[in-house]
Amino acid sequence: MQHDFSNRKSLRYLCNFDGYLHVLCPEVTFTPKPFLIHAADLSESGCRMMTRAVSTDLYRSLLREIRPVKIELDLRDGRILMLRGKLVWIDFREHSPTTLAITFNSLESDAQQELKGLLEDLNRKGAITVAESLRPDNPSIEMTP
Repeated sequence: MQHDFSNRKSLRYLCNFDGYLHVLCPEVTFTPKPFLIHAADLSESGCRMMTRAVSTDLYRSLLREIRPVKIELDLRDGRILMLRGKLVWIDFREHSPTTLAITFNSLESDAQQELKGLLEDLNRKGAITVAESLRPDNPSIEMTP
C-alpha cells in the first residue's frame, strides 16, 4: 500500500536495520558509550530501537537527562546512514532487551535527504507502518480471543 507523504512525520515504518547507537554521558566519560542496536521502526522525526539488556546503573545514569546520541544504521546495501538525535524514552526491564526511542535533531540536509529517500523506498517496497501493524484486521497479526 503506497502512502501519501503530505503528513509523513506521523508515519513510522517497521524496519529491520542493525547498527550502533552512541550515547553521550559526560558525567561518566566524554567518550560516547556505544550500543549494538536493532532499529524496529523509523520516521522522519525519530526511531525506536532495541539493544541487549543494560545494567540498572547504566539505566539510572541515562535517566538523569535527555542524552545526545549519534546513530549509525547499516542499510545493507553498502551504505551507513548517520543520524543525530536525543534519547527521549527507555523501556527498561532487568535481564531483558531494552527498547529506546530517539528523536532526531535538526538533521543536516544530506542526512535529511538520505532519510527521506530511505522512507520513500520503504514505502515503495510496501513496508507496513506501525499504525497498520496495530489494526485488528491486519492478517499478519494473529488475534486471540
